[in-house]
Amino acid sequence: MTLKQYQKFRMILTIIIAMIFSQAIINQNFFLSISIIILALLLHLFIRSRVEEILHDERDWAIGGKAALSAITAYSWMGLAVMLILKSQAILNPVYDIIANTIAFSVCILMLLYAFIYRIHHKGKIFSIYTIFTLIVLVAFVAMAIYGIINAVK
Repeated sequence: MTLKQYQKFRMILTIIIAMIFSQAIINQNFFLSISIIILALLLHLFIRSRVEEILHDERDWAIGGKAALSAITAYSWMGLAVMLILKSQAILNPVYDIIANTIAFSVCILMLLYAFIYRIHHKGKIFSIYTIFTLIVLVAFVAMAIYGIINAVK
């Protein structure tokens, strides 16, 4: 398969997934939405393995890494700003406090997840002390976020 054929297939697959996924969500069929995502991922990986041309080079990976770090930084700063604004307005509406806490936890979880994945890629070891510590802190933050959301809804 050529690179051009792969790109066309990927675009068609994305359109089909979007149509099925959106209809499944509208009909509240979450099993179908998860199933279609998993099936599409497997199909994409299978077709990608059939491509005979070079898909990426080192420059693409370097640019992607810089773009990911920039996106994480931008999201973190925007999340911080929105969280502070909502916290300052929590007196007017208590729901703002819940939303602010959710944003704060999502920013922390995103940065911890990035640190965890970076350590795995950088060191190449999953079982180093720093990687395990980052994973423990990440799991703790996810648990606190879920616990906080459950208590806020009650």
